[in-house]
Amino acid sequence: MARGRRASLVANGWRDASPSGSVTATVGRVGDGVRLLRKRGSPRGEVEPLWRQGVGEQLRADRVRRGERIADVAQRAGVSPQYLSELERGKKDPSSEILSAIAGALEVTVAELTLSAGTRLAATRAASHLGSGPVCLAA
Repeated sequence: MARGRRASLVANGWRDASPSGSVTATVGRVGDGVRLLRKRGSPRGEVEPLWRQGVGEQLRADRVRRGERIADVAQRAGVSPQYLSELERGKKDPSSEILSAIAGALEVTVAELTLSAGTRLAATRAASHLGSGPVCLAA
């Protein structure tokens, strides 16, 4: 990027849960840290949930909806019950292969699982009030 030029990053949430208008951050050069500022009046200390938490909540909801035990789903997916429990509690980030195996064990597609998790995250109070959580590095 040429000296003196600035690029703007715009973060848009889900249409139905996005803050009014876009949140814009200006980046001076590649590698700069970016923090999207919270909207005025948003609660202090409230942090937007992480993706792994949304996926974990959705995995648990799908399992409970089917009336199954963690051990049964874990066995079909080829993972340990302890690991599946950690995923459901949002403590671990699953690889795409593990996510696919667990989705298959729950008889849902990865697309259905991720869409449901994204919708769940977009509907949270923190996501609708905050522009961002952790700092993102611009690439």
